[in-house]
Amino acid sequence: MKMKPLLLGGVLASCAVIQTGAAGLSATFDWEEFDGAWWEINSFSYSETNNGIVMNASGRATAVDGGDGAGGDNGAALKVDYDPQDSSAGEFTFQESGVDTYFVIDSIDISAFGDGEYTPTVKGTADGAVVWTIVPAEGVGFTTYTPAGMSSLTNPVSKIVWHTGISTNAGANYQNQIDNLSITTADEPVFQEDTAVFDWEEFDGNWWEVPSFSYSETNNGIVMQVGGRATASSGGDGPGGANGTALKAAYEANDQEPGTFEIYKDGSKSWFVVESIDIEANKGNPPESSMNPTVTGYAAGLAQWVIEPVTNAGLVTYTAATSGDLSAPIEKIVWEVGYHSNPNATFNNKIDNLNIRTVLPALEVVYNWNLGSFWTPHALYSWNLPTYGMDLLNFDQYWWSGGDTAGSPTVIKHRPGLADLPADGGFGGIPSDTNVGGLANRGVYVTDPARVLVSNETLRVTYDWKMFVNGSDDGRFIDMFFSTTGNQAAKRFGATGTELGFAWYQTMNSNDVAITFAADDDYMAITPPVLRIPLSDLGIDLGTADHESDELAVSYTAKKTAVADTWLCSMMVSNKITAMSYRVEDIAIVNAAAYNNPTYFCIYTADDLSDGDAVSGANPAGYEIDNLAAVILLNPPPEPEGFDAFLEEYGMAGEPNSGAYEDFDGDGMLNLHEYGWAGNPTNPADVGVLPEMTVSNGVVYYTIVELTDPLSGISYNLLTTPDLVNIDFTPAVWDSINRTPHDAMYDAVTRELSTSDRLFFKTTITTNMP
Repeated sequence: MKMKPLLLGGVLASCAVIQTGAAGLSATFDWEEFDGAWWEINSFSYSETNNGIVMNASGRATAVDGGDGAGGDNGAALKVDYDPQDSSAGEFTFQESGVDTYFVIDSIDISAFGDGEYTPTVKGTADGAVVWTIVPAEGVGFTTYTPAGMSSLTNPVSKIVWHTGISTNAGANYQNQIDNLSITTADEPVFQEDTAVFDWEEFDGNWWEVPSFSYSETNNGIVMQVGGRATASSGGDGPGGANGTALKAAYEANDQEPGTFEIYKDGSKSWFVVESIDIEANKGNPPESSMNPTVTGYAAGLAQWVIEPVTNAGLVTYTAATSGDLSAPIEKIVWEVGYHSNPNATFNNKIDNLNIRTVLPALEVVYNWNLGSFWTPHALYSWNLPTYGMDLLNFDQYWWSGGDTAGSPTVIKHRPGLADLPADGGFGGIPSDTNVGGLANRGVYVTDPARVLVSNETLRVTYDWKMFVNGSDDGRFIDMFFSTTGNQAAKRFGATGTELGFAWYQTMNSNDVAITFAADDDYMAITPPVLRIPLSDLGIDLGTADHESDELAVSYTAKKTAVADTWLCSMMVSNKITAMSYRVEDIAIVNAAAYNNPTYFCIYTADDLSDGDAVSGANPAGYEIDNLAAVILLNPPPEPEGFDAFLEEYGMAGEPNSGAYEDFDGDGMLNLHEYGWAGNPTNPADVGVLPEMTVSNGVVYYTIVELTDPLSGISYNLLTTPDLVNIDFTPAVWDSINRTPHDAMYDAVTRELSTSDRLFFKTTITTNMP
C-alpha cells in the first residue's frame, strides 16, 4: 500500500479514480493522545499512530485536547481563523512502514462555521489533483461523512487539504474541527477518462417551471447539472423526443443572469473538456445590441475559451472556440444571452448535444484579478487583502482606476509623472488624491503563499498591459516574481537573489524593452536580457509624441523540473493590434528557495520610473494593467519522448504517412530510419547519415550514428553472415567500439573487427512503435 509515483499517460486523465489491489490496513485517529495547548508550535505538527499507520498533521491544522487532558473524549483537530496565516491550509498525510501511502476515507467527522465570511472545505487530493470535496454543514456541530452518502470518498487520495479563512468574529475561531478520521490504506489510484453526451431528451415538462431551471441529466454515469437562468425544453414532443434542448429565455430582466452547466462524477464536481456542442443563437428581430449570446468555458474563475455563435442560423455544431482553446479543461460553462423587449424573439437561444470528456483539474489559482469586476470610480484602488487578494507592504504607492474619460476602459494606471488626475476618471478632484511628479512611486504587493509545487507543475502569470515610456531615460517598469519571503526583505525582484520571476525595463540606448530572468543582476549588468523587443514593434514612436504602446498580452511560465532546484522559464509578449508576438522558451533557472518552499506572488512597482515634467506632467512613464492572473498549471500531459518527440519537432504528429514504417517525404527512407540516422523526414534531400564501412589492413571499420537518448525507443542491430544464400545474419561480435559526439542528439559509433574471412554486414533498426 506504499506510495507510488502517479503516472499519467498520453492525455489529461479523469478526476474519477478506481482503486486497484487488495484492501489495506484500517485506522482511526481521534486526537485523544494530545495533551497540550493548541497554539504551541508542536501542536501544528501533531502526529498520531493507530494500527501501525501514522497520521501527520501539518500546515495550519493544530490539535486541541478539549480541556479534558490526554485520553479524554474531546480531542480533535482544530483550524483557527483569526490570524492572516490561518488562511493557509491544514494538511493530513499518512504513512505505512515509514512511507507515504494512498488511502480512502471510511468516515470523517467535521464541524464547520464560516459565519458568512468564508466557506470551509475539506478536499482529498491525489498528487495535487482534487479527487473529492466536502463542503461541510455549518453551525450544527459535528457531521459524519461516509462513502454511503458520498461515493467519491472511496477513491484513493494521498492528502487531505483543509481550508477555512479569516474571521472577524472571535467566537467563531474554535468551531472548525475534524475528529474520528477513519481511513484504509490503498494502492496507487488509476485515473480514467469518461465521456458523455447530454441531449435533454429525458425532459418532459414546461420550460418555465421551477424544476426546469435546475435540470440534471445522466449519461454513462456522468451527471450534468444546469443552473442559473438556463432552463430545459422538451420541444413539445415529450420524453425521448428528438427536440429536447437547453433554452435561454430573454424577455425578463432576471434572464440577464447567465445559465451554467457543471459536470459531476461519483458525487463530486469534475473538470471536463468539451468535444463538441450545438448552439443556436438569436439577437432578436430586429437585432438589439443588448442581445449578445456567448458561451464561455471557465476554469477556477478564469475564462479559457469563448464561443460567439453565429446568429439566426439554427443549431450549429462547434468543435472549436471563437477565442481560446475548446480542448482546455474547464469546471463550468457559462451561457449569456442578454435581455430583449420582444417576447417573440426569446425562444431561439438553445444548446443541445453537449459532448464532454472528464479530465483531471488543469489549474489552481494563486491570484485572479479583473478590474471589470471590482472597479469603483472616484476611489483609490489597491489590490488589498482580503477583498482583492493582495496586501501592500508598507511602501508609498500611487495608483488610480478608471479611464481618461467617462466610459473609457477601466484599468489600473501607474503614472507617477501625471500632473493631476483627470476629472472623469480616478479620483474626481478629491484634494488628497493628487499624483504629481516627484512623489514616491514604489511599492510591492504580495498574495497569500502558494503551496510547494510538485515536479512538472508550472507557475503561470498572465496579464494585459499597456506601457507609456519617457523619451530620454532608462526605466525599470515592473517586477513580478514568486518569493519565499513575502515581506519587505524581498521588496523587489533581486532583493535577495532568491526570487523567481522577471523584471521589465525600458532601455533607451537601443530603443527597446528588455526583460530579464536573472534576479540578482540589476539592470542586467552581467547577464544579457532573455528578451528584447523594439519599442516600434510595441506601437511606440519616440520620434513623435506617440509614447503609448499598443495593447499587449503578457504570459510568463516557470515549470518545476525533475532536476533539483531547476525551473524552465518562458515568456511571450503579444501585440493585440498587430498580432506580432515575441517569445523566449525554456530558459533554465536554478532557484532552490522557490523549488523547496511555499512562495508569495509579488508585484513590485519600481522606484526609478521617470516622472516626466513635475508641473505639466509631460511624458510620464508608467503603465496600465488588467486581467492579472497567477495560477499553478496542474497535471500536464507528459512531454513527447523518442519517436513522438521527433514527429513533434518536424510538425508531423498526427499527419498522414507519419508512422514509423511509412515514408512522409517520399525519399525512399522510412521515417524510423530518418529518426535513427539523423535525417529530416520532411526534406527528401536529407536522409541522414547512412552506415559506412571501410576495410584497412584486415580490419573492418563500421560506423553509424546512434541516438544517445536512453528513451529513444529504438534498437540498432549490426548483423553479419559469411554466406548470403545459406546462412542467416547473426549479431556481429566486435573487437572494439568507439563513440564520439556527432551533435547534441547523436553519437558517431565506430566498431572494429579484425578478420581474414569474407563477411557481409547489414544494419537494421527495430522498435515496437506503430
